Amino acid sequence: MMTEVEARINAVLKRKPNVWNEDTSFFRLSPQTTFNSNLRQLVINGEMRKLTTNEARLLKLLCLRINNCAEKEYLCKGIWGFYDLTKNRYLDRDIVKIRKYLAPDSQLRVVNEFGVGFILTN
Repeated sequence: MMTEVEARINAVLKRKPNVWNEDTSFFRLSPQTTFNSNLRQLVINGEMRKLTTNEARLLKLLCLRINNCAEKEYLCKGIWGFYDLTKNRYLDRDIVKIRKYLAPDSQLRVVNEFGVGFILTN
């Protein structure tokens, strides 16, 4: 018989999308930019920045779909485990931060696909 804790853990795991099964944790986004999602480290031109957990999850999801549109629903489910319209404001806030962090690398951009999602281009 399953304990209450096991049941709760299983319920949470079912809510998470399958994006974290990707074996990739290190991304070379451009010649001068790398991102290690496990350590939440973004390195641009030799300068390391430690990202928050949500920023790192967001950047990893964008990296997994680099040069393709990452829908808002996909991003919200990957970060918070569920999609809710109220999370769009938090998602937009974190996108602004990611854009600011990537600004020193002129090859990288996060483009808004109006009403759909975001595209990380390199």
